[in-house]
Amino acid sequence: MATFPAIDPVTPAPKEAEPTSSKMLLGDGYEVSLRFGLNNVRPEWRLTWEVTTGDATQIDTFLQARANAGEAFDWQPPDSASALRWRCEEWTVSQKVYNWYSITATFKRVFELS
Repeated sequence: MATFPAIDPVTPAPKEAEPTSSKMLLGDGYEVSLRFGLNNVRPEWRLTWEVTTGDATQIDTFLQARANAGEAFDWQPPDSASALRWRCEEWTVSQKVYNWYSITATFKRVFELS
């Protein structure tokens, strides 16, 4: 299992979560909500790093390798006491000035069977 490099993102970082559910409106204002799956809330972190060329290369290479292999990776979010499994399906690397880069990425929580 691969672990994301120990390079801290810029803080604060926004975390988003939306339950996977379906609602059905009944008569007289009643509503039924159905949840899908055991882990129906999948958090996402929108992260940004402001780093030098070396760190930018390390992050980009790591994310590229995981994406090519279709693998999840371990990363410890700021609100967790331990590392969890994540996927990154999109990221952007932008050169700001010589030897300084900005990387933005969205990490999505993954629930895998061991």
